[in-house]
Amino acid sequence: MWSVSNSASAVINKNISVDFPNGTYRALKRQESDPGDIGHVLITHTHGDHILDVPVWALGKVKFGIPKENPKIYTSRNSVSFLKALITGAFPESLNEDVLSRHFGFITDDEFEIDGLSFRRIPVSHGKIEAYGYMVSDGTYTVSFSGDSCMCESLHEMAKSSDIFICEAAKLQATEMHLGVQAIVDFAHNYPKCAFVTTHMNDEVRTALNERELPENLTVGTDGMRIVIDSCGIMIGESRIS
Repeated sequence: MWSVSNSASAVINKNISVDFPNGTYRALKRQESDPGDIGHVLITHTHGDHILDVPVWALGKVKFGIPKENPKIYTSRNSVSFLKALITGAFPESLNEDVLSRHFGFITDDEFEIDGLSFRRIPVSHGKIEAYGYMVSDGTYTVSFSGDSCMCESLHEMAKSSDIFICEAAKLQATEMHLGVQAIVDFAHNYPKCAFVTTHMNDEVRTALNERELPENLTVGTDGMRIVIDSCGIMIGESRIS
């Protein structure tokens, strides 16, 4: 929340966002992306630094035209009422309960499909709050998103099955809620067949990672970094890895 970089979300195929934290709407516009193209928002957990631009995104959908297919928010059953209250409370004149019920869908399934991609939501460990990571596959490649989590069995499960792991590295030292710098370095060493990209770093953590000699399969993420998966394999930023 206090860093120069806005690094706590990712967009898949221009229309799916994993979390939508404060500053994301503007960040997308600065990167010449249209936030209005996003029709699906996947929530990892309801801490403010992962969801505070969800009302801004929802208001944009109402103000600038909702497409034929209503936008959808994917979250746990326990979080639906909280998210509805957040959205309606932020802009009560434009986003009341009636608008939400008519124009927005809340999906609580653990497994679902969007545009031919298969998604699976996996519980992770982030203190006392209910939190999840996501795995997405096109049938050939699998990309995982850790969300906020300390080291837990679910992260190992995702790493074993993923070609790319977008993994938070929020703290200098690991805590009961977050991974630390050494933890993410060790994690990448343990799964050399998986390409790791760090996300959700404050400026101090980003500097600490960039000053280290990192394993070849670990990339320090930056705002606007593109990951391309095509018939030639995988490209992360400017580097073709397969």
